[in-house]
Formats: sequence, C-alpha cells, structure tokens
Amino acid sequence: MNDDSDEVWAGKRLSEIVNVEQASEAELSQFMLGIQHFSREPLLSGCAPEWNPYSPQLILNVHPLESQAPITNRGVLDAPGGWAYPQAPEFEQRADARFRRGYGYFHQYHATSAAKQKSRLVCIVAPPEITAVQFKDGCAHVPHVQGMVEMQAGIPYVALVNGNNAKAVTVGCFQTLHSLDQYLEGESIRALVIKLQTQTWGKAANTSKESKVSPVYSFPGLKPNDRSGKVKEGSVEGSYSLASTVMKGNGCGILRPALQVSTPEAKEQISNILATLHGLYRLIVPLSISKEEWEVFEHVMRENNGFSFGGLEPGAVGCQMNVSECSSGGELLKSIGDLQGSWHVDSGDDPLSFTLLTILLRIPPGSDPGAFALGRFGLYARPLGTLVAFLVFKGNDLHSGFAPKISSNPAGSYTGIDDFDRRSIADEVVADWNLAGQVNRVVYVSYVQNGSCNGTIQRAFAPGSLSFSNQTEPAKVRDSNYLNYVQHGRPALGSSFEERIALELAYSAWNIKIKARMDPGVLLATVQDSDGTRQICPPIHPITQAKQLQHNRGLTPFPRLFPGRKRSISNSTQYSTCNWKKEEKRDCNLPT
Repeated sequence: MNDDSDEVWAGKRLSEIVNVEQASEAELSQFMLGIQHFSREPLLSGCAPEWNPYSPQLILNVHPLESQAPITNRGVLDAPGGWAYPQAPEFEQRADARFRRGYGYFHQYHATSAAKQKSRLVCIVAPPEITAVQFKDGCAHVPHVQGMVEMQAGIPYVALVNGNNAKAVTVGCFQTLHSLDQYLEGESIRALVIKLQTQTWGKAANTSKESKVSPVYSFPGLKPNDRSGKVKEGSVEGSYSLASTVMKGNGCGILRPALQVSTPEAKEQISNILATLHGLYRLIVPLSISKEEWEVFEHVMRENNGFSFGGLEPGAVGCQMNVSECSSGGELLKSIGDLQGSWHVDSGDDPLSFTLLTILLRIPPGSDPGAFALGRFGLYARPLGTLVAFLVFKGNDLHSGFAPKISSNPAGSYTGIDDFDRRSIADEVVADWNLAGQVNRVVYVSYVQNGSCNGTIQRAFAPGSLSFSNQTEPAKVRDSNYLNYVQHGRPALGSSFEERIALELAYSAWNIKIKARMDPGVLLATVQDSDGTRQICPPIHPITQAKQLQHNRGLTPFPRLFPGRKRSISNSTQYSTCNWKKEEKRDCNLPT
C-alpha cells in the first residue's frame, strides 16, 4: 500500500497529464478539488473492486494521451446570402478529475449570449472546407476548417455555465478504438465492436454448425421511420427505428416498441444488435462525460424504471440505424432524408441525457470518411484512418453528418484491409468484406427520448392499458391496434424482458398503494394467505440494513410470472425491497 499523502499522490497523478512545473495555480487547485470525488483504493490496486465490464468504474483512472492545445483557425469567412458558418469559442485545456481522462477542453459559456447564438444557428450552413477534400495518389487530404475546432479523440469538450466550475456540462467527446484502448474497458469495447461489425455487415456460413448472418439492412420488409427520405427502388438507404419510439398525436406522445420487420431471423438479429449497442453505451459514455453527469443519468433511469433497450442496466431507450451508400461526399439528404441528413436538432431528445453515435464504415483505404459537426460550439470530428468511431453529444444541440468521399483511384481496395489500422476491424469481418453490398456507412444513434426516463410521457405497457409514471390508465379503443411492451417488447428489451415487466408491475402496485393511503411496508409485513398463513416479509431499512438489501437483490419472485423461461432467481440482478427468508420458498399467490 502506498503511504503517500493525498497531496503527494494527487501530484503524481497530475504529472501524468500536465507539466506540473508549468501548470497554473488554478489548474492545480482544480485538480485537487476534483480528487475529492474519487476513491484512491481502486486506483492504487489497479482495478475497481468486483469490476465487471458492464459496471463502469466511476473512479479517476487517468491514462496519459498525447495531446495539444485545440487546433482552430481563427480566420472566419462570411457565409454568402446572409447565412452563417459555425464559430468555435476559445477552449482551454485543464486538468479535471471529474472526468476519467483526467483533463479536458473547457469553455466559459454565458447564458447572456444565447440570443446572439440563436440568431446565427437558425441560418447556419456548413463551411466549404468540410467537404473540400482533395485526393493525391488515391489518399484524401483535408484542410482544417476555418473557425471550427477539430475534436481530439478521447478528450471531452466541456462548457462551464456562466463560468461556474461546479456547472460543467459536457458538450461532446469523440472516441476511436485507439483512444478507448487507454482504459481498462478497452478490451471489452473491442469485443463488442467485433460482434457489431458481424451483426451489421453480415457473415457467410463457414462451417455446417455456423449459420449465415445476413447484413441487418438486407432483410425484406425492413421499415424506414417517418423521418427517413423516400427509399429508392433497389436501395436499402434510409433511417430505421430499431428499439422504442414515441408515437405523436396524444399529448406529449406515447412510448412504444418501434414497428419493424417481424420475421424470426430479423427479430433475433436486431435484438442482438441492441444488446451489443447497450453494452457499448454502458462502457463508452462514462468514459466521455463527468462522474456527476453519469450518476445523475443512472439515478433518474433507475428511479423511473426507464425502458432501456438491450439490457436491464440504465442506458439508451431509442435506437436509430442510418444506412447510406453515398461515396461522393456532401450532405446525406438523399440517403437518409432532409430531417436527418442536414443540420438539425433532435428536439425530442432528453436534454439531460447523452446520445452515443456509433459509426461503422466500409470504405477503401485513403478515403475521406466524412465529418460530423456540432454547430453550437463549432466542433467537428473526422475519423480518418479508421473504420469505427464514436461520438458522445447531446442530441438537442444542432448537428450534422457528412457522407464519405472515395477516390476514383483509391490507394487500396476493399480487399486491401491490411492498409487500414487493423485494430478497427476484426479478422472475421475482413473475410466477408465484399458481401456487404453497396452500403458503405451505417450509423447507430443510441438516444433517450424526452420524458421516457422521467415518467412525463405515457408508456404503452400492456394491451388495453397505458402506463403513465408507473401507474395504469384506461386506453382509447384505437390503442389496441398499436404495439405494447408486454406483447411486443421482447426484441427491444432483450434478455431483460421479464425483469423489466416485473419491475413495472411492482412499481405500479407500489404507487397504487400509496395513492390509496396504504403503507406498503406494513402491508408486505402483514400479508396473509386465504388460509390465514402469514407471509414472512418484513420491510428492510435502506440505510441500517444496506448490506442485507444488497444481498437480497435478485430474490424477487416476479420471474415466476413467466414460467416458459427458466431463470435462476438467486442470480437475477433485480432489486428486492423485502426481506424474503431464504428457507421459505413461497410464491405469494402469484399466478403460475
């Protein structure tokens, strides 16, 4: 065990990310302030206690990454015709232990500038350098964009609201497999990326025991969403909803499973993709935002039983798959529609949550992968030299993506994947590279709809009823014609389907008892069977019996509602608020 004082230990950690001798007094003070948020013990031992890849470490785990001051060309051209180009503010590099990287780029944002910003954002257009790609010997050469900041992989860009260091809001963070390799989670992320590439691009059957995996966008009957552009005949380009979606026309909307192709093969593959994306969200987002932002998100999702897709842990609720074949650069209007292929805001996204953009490319070496730009703060990312990239940002901020551009005489061919950084694509994907068809860009947008995580919109829970804030209300007759989670939610909710439904039932019962002025704790402690036998189920105090509560998680009997699926209740990950005695194996009158 290291006997260094907190100051000496913090100084050693600080020296790994900045030059202490050149650091300002403010930077040193900021670092020491942030250190208080983290535990030393897991860091000194090299691993958090009982760490598993789906439970991100919320500790300081700084891995030095080569960095430099943000690159920006302060010269700004005036856009023609009264339009405006994005303008980046000044970003300052500083140490901050609230972020897993240990430092970030910070901007002093003042609310008084909102009106001025709005006047520019409503008439924003892309600078010409975004698409001004030149090819030399088959390789793309791209200029820096005037007035904008090119995002460095792995480093968060943060706004300090009104200059208050306590009000730090992450604007965005660009990640590649190389930047994610710096973390303990890197290996788990890479394994999930390999799965996602196979599930997306497809895989031929190599043995009699291994069945073929079709490209996910090739299933007949795949349904584009209402924001997608018109699909060209013989093309699979478009935007597709895969998880949950908000149906408009009824107040703030109703959260339902997305209507999608329902063949067994397609449903299984989409469900597997959602599980993989859920794992990526759980691993990548905490590495890209502050500890406080992630903990607030987790708390809100757990408190309201948010219907995360692909897994039971808090995560994204909606998933959109954007498929394009464009290889000439420019905006994606023709590929995925006007509403998503140009500058836009996702006004229906939760402003407190984060969107994870997962970009999969299929382009020859030397190509321009296309940029992704954030208009409000003048940031852009261009994943050159890799086939996999991620971007964490807020969906209700102005943003736009741009299509790849491929040279007519590329430096390498689709079969020359060795020219790429091989860390960005798996060996098994290389073998089937040419089976993917004309599609060269698939982007998964994992996001949280506004209201879906805090109970302010209705939820189509069961047939004939709606769930609103975990309480049931009568449904209109027409609602029986739409999808609901009990009957149609398994592909979106995945392996956590039973637990999610059981939790919703439990929360609903709890709220009804409170409305009826019945003490749920007393009720659980005094329940009797019809023959007078009393159930032994005393309530647990959440503070004085915290260890007992943690031990009892997973002892809920609710999975018995679904006898068709064998589950080990003792291994379930659910919470139990009751002190079920181990020797008693009662079903509490639940139906079998």
